[in-house]
Amino acid sequence: MTKSRSEFEADDELAIALRGESRALLSFIVMLVGDLTVAEDCFQETCLEAWRHRARFDRTKDLGRWLRGIARNMAHRSRAGRSPLSLSEEHESSLATAWTTVESDHRSDERHSALRHCIDQLEDDQRSLVELRYNDHHSHDTIARQLGRTTAAVKMKVSRLRRRLQECVKRRLGSE
Repeated sequence: MTKSRSEFEADDELAIALRGESRALLSFIVMLVGDLTVAEDCFQETCLEAWRHRARFDRTKDLGRWLRGIARNMAHRSRAGRSPLSLSEEHESSLATAWTTVESDHRSDERHSALRHCIDQLEDDQRSLVELRYNDHHSHDTIARQLGRTTAAVKMKVSRLRRRLQECVKRRLGSE
């Protein structure tokens, strides 16, 4: 059976996403199994299993979470033969929850850093407008009065700046 162009594109996207998750996934597995050599083997098995079953992955869901689920299963299999670390299901679940929180905090820090960089790239008047709206929490009306502009003009400018910042953050995070 020949793959369609969209299937190839989907595979390419997944391969890129897997690469982006690799460091966090390996760290999670090391934390899970407690041995780097076993973790590296488990990481490879997890990636192979994920690739084999890529059609099952719902692309609207969190890839990292799906991969960690596969990794937990692979870790169980590898522990069956050699048990470097024995965790109850309850402890393993707690560990996975804690890891998700740590990973989320790390991603939040990355996003914040990217946003700070993007805001620093704005011109002074643009940066002031963003700070008035989002740091100082001024309404569009208040900002319009301060700047001697119409509320509609301020809303439009803030909206365009927000879109510009979102695109900048997305590009910044994609390049790291």
